[in-house]
Amino acid sequence: MRQDLIGYCLESGFVDWTLLTCCSAYRKMLSESFCRAEERQERAHRLTAIHDFESLYWDAIDMARSMGSDGHFLKEPHIGVLPSSGQQRYYLIWSDDDHGSIFVISPVEMPWLGKPQKR
Repeated sequence: MRQDLIGYCLESGFVDWTLLTCCSAYRKMLSESFCRAEERQERAHRLTAIHDFESLYWDAIDMARSMGSDGHFLKEPHIGVLPSSGQQRYYLIWSDDDHGSIFVISPVEMPWLGKPQKR
């Protein structure tokens, strides 16, 4: 499922990576949560969460590649949570190794990051 995403490419900036969760750790948490679920409905809900995250992750990677990301990570993709009323909204952020650009991909605009590129 392709989702509408908004991307930002920052040539410089400070990111406190310790405040974010790397995507591999988030995947592990989702998988462990799925494995611990014992009821059918709970397992289905957790499987949906895994699928939704994977869709976001790969759509974000594809979008960043169209924006110039080379796919070689200086800092692997991390997940962050945006404040929102109602539903939690996640964004992905990483730094490319070759030119150090920081890519931020989100389902909502983040105007403080500058001009976005939309898919």
